[in-house]
Amino acid sequence: MVFVRYFSEDLQPCEEMLFTEKLLLDSRDATIFHTLKSFLFEQNIPLSNILACASNGAPSMIGRYRGFSSLLKREISHQILTVHCLAHRQHLVSVDFPYIRISCKNAVSVFGHIKTMISYSGFLDKLTKNIAN
Repeated sequence: MVFVRYFSEDLQPCEEMLFTEKLLLDSRDATIFHTLKSFLFEQNIPLSNILACASNGAPSMIGRYRGFSSLLKREISHQILTVHCLAHRQHLVSVDFPYIRISCKNAVSVFGHIKTMISYSGFLDKLTKNIAN
């Protein structure tokens, strides 16, 4: 999966999934890089448009000599920022500290339950009508 962040024509930040592709042979650094490069070429998107890259932190992605990010840096003439994806870092923390994962799961469940109760009771409609008046 490849997600992109960019600025729209009216300079609003946007984020969306660019494409998803099943890797048929392996998930090695070169395979991932050539899959992205081929897709961008087919869509007439120059590699030079890439300013930063966030990945899951796997060796095939961040390897210093042959990782995806090093292949990308060799191909692009300007310097790019490479970072470990925030969602993957949070997942790693939740795996190391199971009580955090359980607490987050409980919080999401409670907020979902509250949201459901509010929508069923019509409270939200009444509240917005009172604010409008």
